[in-house]
Amino acid sequence: MRHPFQKRSLIVCALVSLMAMLAYVQQASANVFTDINPNPLPNLMYGTTNIGSLQITQYAQNNPVAGNIGATIEAQFNQTFMPTCNLNLQWVQVITGGKGTIGQTLAAQDNVADPIPYLDPYQRDDNLPYYWTNPENSTVGDGKINAGSQPGTHLFDMPSQSPTNGNFINFESALVAVSPTNPMNLIWLAGFTWGYSIAGGVSTANPFAWTNGPSNAMNSAVTDWDGTQLYVGDGNDTMQNNAGGGIGYKFVANNMNPVWVPEPGSAGIIFAIGIIGLASARPRRLRAA
Repeated sequence: MRHPFQKRSLIVCALVSLMAMLAYVQQASANVFTDINPNPLPNLMYGTTNIGSLQITQYAQNNPVAGNIGATIEAQFNQTFMPTCNLNLQWVQVITGGKGTIGQTLAAQDNVADPIPYLDPYQRDDNLPYYWTNPENSTVGDGKINAGSQPGTHLFDMPSQSPTNGNFINFESALVAVSPTNPMNLIWLAGFTWGYSIAGGVSTANPFAWTNGPSNAMNSAVTDWDGTQLYVGDGNDTMQNNAGGGIGYKFVANNMNPVWVPEPGSAGIIFAIGIIGLASARPRRLRAA
């Protein structure tokens, strides 16, 4: 039996070690966030129009004492040019790599080949290729920064997996404007890659990187999507494994100026010809392996 003084010493040492570990985790999180450069990303261009900037407001790994672990990211679009006009903004997010993702777990049940890349969420809530559903895209805290902002100005994700060694997941996110002339044409405005890796029961946020356009993986996930609420691995061979191919969603050149439509109830004038469709509170997306 240890002497009481030894016990107290061990307790103090343990507390000091725990505080040091927490400080290290916090510092690591802060380093990942502060390494995002530039932040905010200035000069988002829609054709020849500078419409605003994109800011990453959160990015860090999540390491709870027990349960799933992963990462959190949050981004907001700050519209500076005619902020009361609707650009029909949406978010597209794609899983571009990973081990132990939901897609792989469910696909394995039906012996379907590795489905990566695929649209996020894997199990669709609607028949649109976007991260938020239309109602979510119009909800404050989901697709909207605040009550006065436009739909599609906010992204939040907090994916997680069981703390299994070797698991990881890579994401690519893009802010897009839906073309006013064809709702299946997506105009890429800005994007970035992120994710996390798990080792020793601890997650680490992947290096953040801005992108100059949709990657081949993101492009494939969008163009191969079959437009259903089904998912790869359910026996229906959807998305890039489907027999029928995509239904027509694709990225198009960002070479036209935006169509400005005032938000309902706001005073203003339509500055261009065309119609921007309605954009539109999904619970925080969690991914258990």
